Amino acid sequence: MSITKIAEMNISNRTAVRYGFPALFMANFDVDGLNVALDYSTKAIEENPIESIWYYIKGDCIGQLGRAERLVVKMPSDEELELLEKALEIKRTAIYTSYSAALYRQCSKELNRRILTNRFKNETKIKELNEKSWNLYK
Repeated sequence: MSITKIAEMNISNRTAVRYGFPALFMANFDVDGLNVALDYSTKAIEENPIESIWYYIKGDCIGQLGRAERLVVKMPSDEELELLEKALEIKRTAIYTSYSAALYRQCSKELNRRILTNRFKNETKIKELNEKSWNLYK
């Protein structure tokens, strides 16, 4: 994201920022704040779908809400992973990369746990997730 004065932005970017900045702020609060941030980040994506940070914020909100609902860290949702992959696709930053790598590692860890309890049998998927995580950590 390059730094540009709001007055110099086109209308779509200005509108996205009008939604995106409150999303960034509200994501720091409890579940109610995360729900507001989720709504605002969705609107920011609609206004400016080529800005990576809006995908990152939305993915992060979905993840935090999911963990709050489950009260334990388990599998990240497919939607959370897809949004973070989209953010990485648009712009590869250290934050997006390390966050995504940690999520892939979490997926692999949870699937390994399921194998040990005989609830999951796909070791190929675990290897794939480990490889994604490793490649992002490089």
